[in-house]
Amino acid sequence: MQLMIAHSHALPITILLSPHQRRMTNQLLPRFARFIDCRAAIAHATSGRTTRRAIMVCAGPTLARRSCSALRRGLDCQETLTGVRAFDSTPSLTLTVAHMSNPTQAIVFGGAGFIGTHLMTRMLASGRYNRIVSVDIGKPRAHVEGVEYVHHDVREPIDPKLGGRVPADIFNLAAIHVTPGHPDGDYYYTNVLGAVHVCRFARDTGSRNILFTSSISVYGPTETPVTEDATPVPVSAYGRSKLSAEAIHRLWQSEDRDRRLTIVRPAVIYGRYERGNFTRLSRLLERRAFIYPGRTDTIKSCGYVKDLVSSMFFMASRNESLSIYNFCYENRYTISEICSAFSQAAEYPKATVTIPVWLMNLAVLPFEVLQAVGIKTGINRDRIKKLWFSTNILPKHLVASGFKFDYDLASSLVDWKRESSIKDFD
Repeated sequence: MQLMIAHSHALPITILLSPHQRRMTNQLLPRFARFIDCRAAIAHATSGRTTRRAIMVCAGPTLARRSCSALRRGLDCQETLTGVRAFDSTPSLTLTVAHMSNPTQAIVFGGAGFIGTHLMTRMLASGRYNRIVSVDIGKPRAHVEGVEYVHHDVREPIDPKLGGRVPADIFNLAAIHVTPGHPDGDYYYTNVLGAVHVCRFARDTGSRNILFTSSISVYGPTETPVTEDATPVPVSAYGRSKLSAEAIHRLWQSEDRDRRLTIVRPAVIYGRYERGNFTRLSRLLERRAFIYPGRTDTIKSCGYVKDLVSSMFFMASRNESLSIYNFCYENRYTISEICSAFSQAAEYPKATVTIPVWLMNLAVLPFEVLQAVGIKTGINRDRIKKLWFSTNILPKHLVASGFKFDYDLASSLVDWKRESSIKDFD
């Protein structure tokens, strides 16, 4: 690549721009050149199969370093300082813009929920974004100071004005996920149509990075260990809707090789603000009311929400065009081990009673009658079935990528209990 050198004592700075930044160069260069009082040249460079535009500017060392800071702010891009080297006996500084864009705002669809609350809390602590937006129809599990909350249903088209018509890092957590609990059509209506609208919003705003939370439900229940290499065989409407939503996101990514898509398939996730499976289990154990449904060796792959959020940032930062990974602990804990960990963390009595599944199915029939007449109980044979079947998942891709968990089951429950302010695990 031929580039212009202004004079023998100049410090050349090379900046590679991603395609969506090209339109900005004509406006930025005149102001940039006036700022450093130097000459600038435009050339084309090729990196892999992607053609980018390169800016070469020449100035003295002090002005060049000042100009680097000014230009990267104007372009709003991610830079990597590759070092100072000798070039024809002249000091040379090369500043390269990474292939991935680096928006200053994050938009979290479904941000008001349990995982979204932890995700946005971590975002704020990192200082990575100037603007964080939560888009949801629900009330926040916990209000995160500094987050902008927007009420919008992803089943409806999303106006690009929501993101200021500029790129954002998009996190799509929006879903109907409680299963059983909804008519089959509701899962598709929200999870699939929502994926369509989020991907369309990303396209309309020029956003190139999406992280989508899918589910291990795409695999179906399994007694044998399952990795990302397995063929998904969902057996529920929820699992099928999530697999369909994955396909929609993958289609979005395939339309432009500069787009980046990270899909995480979480197992059972627990932690503060969860109000789900683990929270209910803790309440039953506290009251000595938990009964094992037919067996004590059911495997329930699971993971702490803080580790989940860490894994999201870790895998997205790898900058892969498409990354799909399971999230759970490597140790596939049984329901007996999970109950014992709760008992140890909170000094609850250990569960010891096991009742045959057929008897438990018989016992829940009155609750199903109440459900049929409009009284919600949340107790039914489908839920008993979920307790009996294993979800035996392995985080093969996550571990192979070098991710390190900060917690295990025991230490995470202790951390959750320590942070809780109302009950042992709230």
